[in-house]
Amino acid sequence: MEFTESVVNQYLADFILPFTRISALVMMMIGFGARTIPTRIKLFLCVTLTLAIMPTIPPTKVEQLLSFTTFLMIAQQTLIGISLGFITVMVINTFTLAGQIIAMQSGLGFASLVDPASGMNVPAVGQFFLILSTLLFWTMDGHLAYLQFIVASFDTLPIGNEHFASIKYKEIVLWGGRCLQPLCRLL
Repeated sequence: MEFTESVVNQYLADFILPFTRISALVMMMIGFGARTIPTRIKLFLCVTLTLAIMPTIPPTKVEQLLSFTTFLMIAQQTLIGISLGFITVMVINTFTLAGQIIAMQSGLGFASLVDPASGMNVPAVGQFFLILSTLLFWTMDGHLAYLQFIVASFDTLPIGNEHFASIKYKEIVLWGGRCLQPLCRLL
């Protein structure tokens, strides 16, 4: 069995491109992306998820691994991963905002705690809602739904040289609706 340069480049591209999307997503995601989780554990999780997802993704067409087009593809995958991870941050922070509004309207706004995730002062009711929503996210298997969300993202937003203009936007909206269904059950 011999490994040519093109085979090695193809294998590395098939690993690196999904890895950049998954690692950007995990670093932004609620729970997995917390500062309290060691970086080695996050890296192990990203590598494991990438190796598990790699067989389901069609091979990418990369001629040169070290080229400008590959760099653009890596940047594109990073942006996709960050935006997908940002979705969980926004969903969970809506509960924090709801807690802050309730605290201000009920007169409990003066009781504040320092949020360890953001380093900001948050009313105690907002912190309670944040902890409650995070626990509900974990207990209702939100993390497993989010792993399905990651796998589905490679079908909807495939890796390739195509830009975002060629994507069917209706399909993205339907995909986002399917992925947010488990989170809507929490409400």
